[in-house]
Amino acid sequence: SELHVDSNNTDTTITIESDLDGSSLFTSGIDLIREGVAKGSRIESLRDASAGGVGLNFLTTADNAAEVSGTLTSRMQILESGEVSIGSSSPDSLFHIESASTTAATIQAGTDSSASLRLKNDAVDWDVNCQTNDNFAVYNQTATQERLVISNTSGTTTLKNSVGGEFAGLIQHTNTSSADGNGP
Repeated sequence: SELHVDSNNTDTTITIESDLDGSSLFTSGIDLIREGVAKGSRIESLRDASAGGVGLNFLTTADNAAEVSGTLTSRMQILESGEVSIGSSSPDSLFHIESASTTAATIQAGTDSSASLRLKNDAVDWDVNCQTNDNFAVYNQTATQERLVISNTSGTTTLKNSVGGEFAGLIQHTNTSSADGNGP
């Protein structure tokens, strides 16, 4: 069977209803399957049976064997509370990434651009930053001041403090190594 939606109608709504009585954790979903296999990927509602509320669960098949056998694995969840988890079914923060092996999150900027992770509260914004000059920096975005810089080319580490509106290097260390690579 096929589903057609009239793109000229701005009031179009697609509703998927479950025949279940609401006691089930998963109440409805959308399966995305290519012809000739048991499963592909699935987006399903994730119902909290004890507290109420509905989130979303995103599932995929890991490889061709899983696609043929119909083995789906949960990859990401958005809980009814707004918490997002990748690789975990029980996030302990607003955004939780978990893996059984080495884990990394990548923030990548374009050519000659800065990539940052911003940490902020009600008083100050801090950036952990790969700068346009390829240096690593901790930057006080609120005060527009670098506080820590590690040079990409020289290995120089500079801790900075604002004094009278100008920066004064408090600690500066340049990495020097001997021929054996074990330091000076």
